[in-house]
Amino acid sequence: MLQTIALSVALSAGTMWNLDASKSTVSYHLVHKLHQFTGTDHGHLDGKALMKPDGTVQAQVVGHVKDFDSENSNRDEHMMETVEAARFPNVSAKALVHFDPGQASGTQKADAKVEMNLHGKNETKTVPVTLTYEGANRVHVTSDFDASVEGFGIQRPQLLFVPINDAMGIKLDLWFDRAQ
Repeated sequence: MLQTIALSVALSAGTMWNLDASKSTVSYHLVHKLHQFTGTDHGHLDGKALMKPDGTVQAQVVGHVKDFDSENSNRDEHMMETVEAARFPNVSAKALVHFDPGQASGTQKADAKVEMNLHGKNETKTVPVTLTYEGANRVHVTSDFDASVEGFGIQRPQLLFVPINDAMGIKLDLWFDRAQ
């Protein structure tokens, strides 16, 4: 399910960035022929990013399966059973991306190599990422992409004997602050 990126003005040793969990969200979106729903983690994420002088960013974000809310407690309980949250309580994403280190304002777009872990399985893919500078010490990172439910070894839940679609939409809305 998830991935992070951050930025820096070109510095000699690299710069650490901390995720602002109070503003950041990660969501998944699932579709069935009869309905669709979104589960969102609001404010329970943990993450860090390191921007190297050449513009390479290494980032990681971790969330807990129990913190995703679809506004239906029965559905959320079923999702926790489906992904075996007792055995695999976390969902995480590690990202590697390159941004222009000389651009310290405006917006940059890039493709990130992201390794996601859900249900004890890893899936690696390349996803689009948008980074928007909100000043010298704050950056907003967004991404919207699909991942395979079955790719994580999860049996797709069914309603009236019809399984949900395999494509799980993932949306990242992450805020990072420069570490002091």
